[in-house]
Formats: sequence, C-alpha cells, structure tokens
Amino acid sequence: FKQRLTNKTLPFNSYLFFTYQQTAFWDVFKKSFPFREINYHPSLALIKAHYKKGKYNGFWQFQFEHESNGLDGDSSRSWNRFSLIYERFLSAKLTGRLKIWAPVGNVDDNPDITDFRGFQELSFAYKFNEDFILETEMRKGWSLDLKGSILLGANYRISKRSNQFLYLQYFLGYSENLITYDQSTHRIRLGVVFKDLFLKFKE
Repeated sequence: FKQRLTNKTLPFNSYLFFTYQQTAFWDVFKKSFPFREINYHPSLALIKAHYKKGKYNGFWQFQFEHESNGLDGDSSRSWNRFSLIYERFLSAKLTGRLKIWAPVGNVDDNPDITDFRGFQELSFAYKFNEDFILETEMRKGWSLDLKGSILLGANYRISKRSNQFLYLQYFLGYSENLITYDQSTHRIRLGVVFKDLFLKFKE
C-alpha cells in the first residue's frame, strides 16, 4: 500500500509517501502448509508527477527502502538502498517503468546480492482491453553471466464491476526472495489479484 504523509508540497513539487509491501511464500506442497519465508519491504518516498502538454504522463519516485525477512542467525537477510523510479505512458495502452538503486549500509547478511539482483529493473504493462492485461518485469545481475530474472504475468478481470483479476504468473531466475536469493528457480502461480489501475494507463 501507499499512503501520502502530508498534503504540503515539498521541493520540486513532490509529495512524501510511506509505502509498504509484504511478500509471503506459502509452501502448499508440504504438510501443514508452512510459510517458507516472509519478506518485509517498507520505504519513504518523494513522488513527483510528470505532465506532457498539461496532461498526466507518469511520475518520478525517489525513495529509501529497507528489505528484510525478519529471521535471525544464518537465515537472516536484509539490506537498505536508495532507489529512483521513472514511470510513463509509452502509448495509450502501454506503460513502462525503469527502477535503479544503490545499496547503502551493512549488507553482511547477503554481501553479493547485487550479483543476482543487479542495480536496475525494467518493467512493462500492456492493456489489451478492460478485461485483459499483460505484465513483465526484468532484472540483470551485476555479473558477466546470465544471472538475473524475468517475471511474466497475465491478468483477466473476473467481473466488469470489480477490480479483481485471475492472475497467472511465471518467474524464472534469481533473487525472487531473500533467503535463497543466490539460487536459480522457476515458478508458475495461479491466483486472484486486486489491482489498482488508477492512472496506470492513458486509456
């Protein structure tokens, strides 16, 4: 979720937001269906809207992020980073986003995480119509090999009167989670997603 912390305009016509993302990896193939890991991802962000010919066309977002799994000992993973996001409309139905980051502080729990997650992420979302949306997210690790990841997602609206979608996702690569960030994996998932499409596409 994303919450604006103040209505006061800050430098560069930006606003201060608190954002929070939590990802739980649920192992449904084991007895008692345990959660293998939960990743916690809060941030403080300055967000500035971008306009083209007087119309909203995307945004800039500069933020400080923390990401950890809340575990201790050898299973502990955490890191902090500053990041910059630029998202804009590429066409009436296509939106692109570029995110770059720089780690700061102690990364002893996962000193080589950028070898697998890299320093950048490129993503696109394409809306075929009001009911069907395709998404992709790509990262390249900071190494000369093929370490990195790609995520593909397909969304189909359940009802024209709701924002609920059936969601099919495929992930291939490294650093999907923190505890096994240095291990290659591939996953296919099917579920239900609630999507906030406000200002996501030009049309």
